[in-house]
Amino acid sequence: MFASNDLNTSSYWNFKNLAKNLFIAVAYIAAAKVGFYLAFFNSQVSPIWPPEGVALAALLIWGRPVLPGVLIGAVIANYLNNPHIPTALLIGLGNSAGAALNMYLILSLCKTRKIFSGSRILFRFFVSIIPGSALSASIGVSSLWGFGFVPAPEYIETWTTWFAGEVQGFLIVAPFLITWSMVLNEIWELPRMAEGILLVIALVASSYFAFSRNYPVSYIPIPFVVLLALRFGEFGATLGMAIVSALAVAQTVGGRGPFAMFGDTGDFSRNDTLVLLDLFIFIITVTAYTLVTVARERHAAIEDSLNSLITIEKVKDQANRELEAKVIERTRIIGQQKQELEDQIAIAEKIQMSLLPTNVSAIENCVLDFRYQPMMKIGGDFIDVKYDAPRHSLGMFICDVSGHGVAAAFLSVMVKMALSRWYSNLTDLKGAINFIQESLRANLGDNFVTATILHLNTQSGELRMACAGHHPTIVVHGDGTHDLIKPRGRMIMSFREPLPEESVTQLRGGDRVVLFTDGLTEARIRTGSLVLDEDSLIEMVAKSKETIPDLCGSIFGRVLSGSGGADSIEDDISLLLLEYQGNSPVKA
Repeated sequence: MFASNDLNTSSYWNFKNLAKNLFIAVAYIAAAKVGFYLAFFNSQVSPIWPPEGVALAALLIWGRPVLPGVLIGAVIANYLNNPHIPTALLIGLGNSAGAALNMYLILSLCKTRKIFSGSRILFRFFVSIIPGSALSASIGVSSLWGFGFVPAPEYIETWTTWFAGEVQGFLIVAPFLITWSMVLNEIWELPRMAEGILLVIALVASSYFAFSRNYPVSYIPIPFVVLLALRFGEFGATLGMAIVSALAVAQTVGGRGPFAMFGDTGDFSRNDTLVLLDLFIFIITVTAYTLVTVARERHAAIEDSLNSLITIEKVKDQANRELEAKVIERTRIIGQQKQELEDQIAIAEKIQMSLLPTNVSAIENCVLDFRYQPMMKIGGDFIDVKYDAPRHSLGMFICDVSGHGVAAAFLSVMVKMALSRWYSNLTDLKGAINFIQESLRANLGDNFVTATILHLNTQSGELRMACAGHHPTIVVHGDGTHDLIKPRGRMIMSFREPLPEESVTQLRGGDRVVLFTDGLTEARIRTGSLVLDEDSLIEMVAKSKETIPDLCGSIFGRVLSGSGGADSIEDDISLLLLEYQGNSPVKA
């Protein structure tokens, strides 16, 4: 990624790298002094750990050759604070390992050290600094605990504070150093510099006021941080957060400000205070950094748009001619594709219509007819009728696949294929529904199917039915009364069994059976009211003296005309009517 990352031996031991390592070691020790000054939960645990930010910035700017300087600085800094050599060595190794791990993750995930290049890169930076912080905290606190500097009951609290301090160091100090190392490349005019100085003064004053008094006014500096971020980008955001975090931590350590809630009268422990303080700083930092990246992306998008407009203006005439030619060609292709699609749909329509029953006239003791109208040329409703004359056995089936068009039609064809097992045993109603679910399970996805399946003994008039979440079957008796029959059963779906149950009804001569899909009773006129609700359908069947084919046509015609015609319906419509004429009618 960077030329300085070469691992040649000479690159580690030349004069420049020796100077860099010495500089980093000294800088780490100096930053550690500041961090230890802020420690008040444990002498080696600080709410913000600046040297880790120094280490990460150095590794990202100069590469792995400065890692020895980080390690030496970390060991010496910890030894000066706690002259216990094993502890200093272990903590120094943990600090160095955490910084190195974060460097590796940032270069692997972000592919750049310019973390403000985009919102995705910034988010990956936030993620990348977590593992190294956890590693450093785990090694450091475990070494303190192992050598008796931290009691076991305080391990978790110490680890939490250590981890939060590491995160703040990586989050605030490293971006600050990386960004401001490039300040010489920036050219700011005098008015802009004056604006920046005034904003910094206002931020310092507001931060000092907010964190020097025990009032809940910690939000006061936020507008100035936002202004710095929006007006000066990453330079303003990193400087603003360095100022806010420094003053907030220093004042809290001194027992002042809204986060100094520990002590004899406080409601929180020192560790709780540190966690709340770090959380406050973390949220403002993430907000400021995000504003910078979003503003930069927006500015880049505007520049791209302006450049595109300029380019388009320069080649407008040529582009218009090419565009016109492409439009004509594309229109021709679309026309061809549209015609091909219409031809294919027409074929699909013929195939689907061919799957409907073709001969329903010669059925013992029964008169049967049906109507079917898809919302488009093809649909998801399906009707099937099978008659086994030697066994006096009549099977009827109706279903409604969720959705419309090609997908629903495809599933309805699969339902037809799954019914092939039922044809050999028309009395196995529950088995037929369960087999449909087994056959369609892998292809249903989020779709579902409602269905009703019936078996009529045309000689005895016994009507058995099973249901899978479909509308009730209407039985209108010869005396004008009616029954709504809906056995238990769930819709056919991919993720659960339908569990159908059967019911048995005895038909008498003159009884009429009505099967339909919801498109029939939910069709609406332009005013929004229903054309034919369920009660009106029952009344129409009970009072009609028409033959079954004529009545079927009358019902269907009423729904279609009331809806504005076949092109205006909003769902597939299906209707099946049966009149049983076998036994003597029940006298009223």
